[in-house]
Amino acid sequence: MDSILIWDSEDKPPKVDAKLVLWRAFPNHLTLHAISIPNLIEANAVEFKERYLAYVYELGELQISGLRLIDHLELRPGFSFWWMNQIVESDYGKSPQLFNAIAILAFADWAKNRLIDRIILATANRSLCESLRMWCKAKEVIFEWQQITPNTDQKFNMRRIYTMLPPALQAVSFLLRYTLKHWSLRGAGLHSWRRSQGSITFISFLANLDPKAINEGRFMSHYWAQLPDTLINIGLKTNWLHLYVNNPLVPSVRKAINLMHNFNQKGAGKQNHVTLDSFLSVRVVLRAFIDWGRMALRARSLMSRISNSPQPLAYLSPLLARDWQESCFGRNAMHSALYYNLFEAAVNTLSKQRIGVFLQENQVHEMALIHAWRSAGQGTIIGVPHSSVRFWDLRYFSDPRTFEHRGKNAMPMPDAVALNGQAATETYCSGGYPKKQIVQVEALRYQHLADVQSRRMRSLRSKILPMKLLVLGELLERDTHNQLCLLEEAASMVPHDLAITIKPHPVCPLQPQDYARLDMTVVNEPIEQLLHKCDVAYTGSITSAAIDAYLTGIPVVSMLEPRRLNLSPLRGYAGVYFVSNAADLTQALVKILATYTMTTPDQEFFTLDEDLPRWRELLT
Repeated sequence: MDSILIWDSEDKPPKVDAKLVLWRAFPNHLTLHAISIPNLIEANAVEFKERYLAYVYELGELQISGLRLIDHLELRPGFSFWWMNQIVESDYGKSPQLFNAIAILAFADWAKNRLIDRIILATANRSLCESLRMWCKAKEVIFEWQQITPNTDQKFNMRRIYTMLPPALQAVSFLLRYTLKHWSLRGAGLHSWRRSQGSITFISFLANLDPKAINEGRFMSHYWAQLPDTLINIGLKTNWLHLYVNNPLVPSVRKAINLMHNFNQKGAGKQNHVTLDSFLSVRVVLRAFIDWGRMALRARSLMSRISNSPQPLAYLSPLLARDWQESCFGRNAMHSALYYNLFEAAVNTLSKQRIGVFLQENQVHEMALIHAWRSAGQGTIIGVPHSSVRFWDLRYFSDPRTFEHRGKNAMPMPDAVALNGQAATETYCSGGYPKKQIVQVEALRYQHLADVQSRRMRSLRSKILPMKLLVLGELLERDTHNQLCLLEEAASMVPHDLAITIKPHPVCPLQPQDYARLDMTVVNEPIEQLLHKCDVAYTGSITSAAIDAYLTGIPVVSMLEPRRLNLSPLRGYAGVYFVSNAADLTQALVKILATYTMTTPDQEFFTLDEDLPRWRELLT
């Protein structure tokens, strides 16, 4: 019989007379014989992904008093609030326990044929503790929790006080703050919206805009590239419904109001722009509050009955409890109810539309949009994933049985999904998405790669030192910090000189003095210009900029982050170096210098054609 120590900490594990399992770390020279949960996940990724998606599906289908859980949460006839739940969305950014849910599936699979008499869990994560305690109880294994003090900032500030409030108070507080902050957007652009003669509506974020175009009063979004101008040139009038999010180019509500005015003036009737918050009203806010209250009461009455019902993989429930709470009677529940009512007001105010096109990330607000669109009697609605589709980005995947059920309260799905190339198409199809609802179009955000992808082999570069290393920063400060710390450690071991250039993420500025051991230059040039000056691209585990480097023929080295799933868009692609420690990074750079052949992939990743013939056919 074995004793197991599960080590869920960034500190060095102790020497104990037990089998060591690293919960969120890769083995190193001190832990060579340890079991690494991140390695187990990647070894059987398809199986664990399918099992988790099956669990979410079966939870929704759980029968309680003769009704499915989905049906108990019906918000409008034919639409269930279940589809706006974080458990269904499975967003790695919103669900902090998503990695742990997959990790415990990997651990259970590893442990199923082993004789274990005791498990010691060293962690600060109470939810993980409860989950493993349930697993041990079912397996009749002794469980012991060695509680680790979390390394968190204990300072009291407004945000910390807010998170300490009961979920219902957080929800009401959110509604008041949101309404006060966005109220001045009410009515912005509505005059043009109501008089619009356009028959195609785009729903998009008011972000990723072109700075030069903003200064000229023109609408230009990198999400849609040249498509808006192309539609104007072929005589199609369009409507644009923008979701306002605070960002460096639109830092305030006042700026958003000015943009709506400028865009409509410049559009001269060919484009009509409005924000979702333009439809704020006392009626919308009251209806959102009532809808939230109804769903919160139902969810609260269901909680004990769910926990007492037989469920497959019941030990996952403590890890998803916070998502259920947030989605049913917390802040996110209120946000979802408000979004639904805003979309209802927006599409009911709009004249009959032939086509609706929205950025598809399978976020909860998209479910509200699709149902509100159809309920208003509008035309075809099309989802557009604007970037790559990552294997572990579970927002884009559901259990295949979800797609087959088209009866009462079925999951809202667009009439078609416009995918930007063969890579995304294969990923969708492998996940069971109905092929008949997939159409391929040009990749709007990646047209600058058209010239590169037309060439399958680039010339062999000369081995002139120093090696030019381009670092592509991540969205989150912690991820970029970990990335650079690993490079600091490796740089001293690389047997040749490095010329390091870093392009930080636009919302994550960098202070070079924080990394004194690295002689690096910080730049903000467009990535397509930087790639032609570098030899190697070094990325984090999420950024989609890795694709630009890969398709340009630049060798890509990607750092794996053991605290999360491998969210790299290049996961599974040949010729990409994934590293988890300084030795791996050093070895990858040495190997690249030794070979130095630069090639673009044989398969077509994106569909590229600057004339956009597929988009023209789809929309006309």
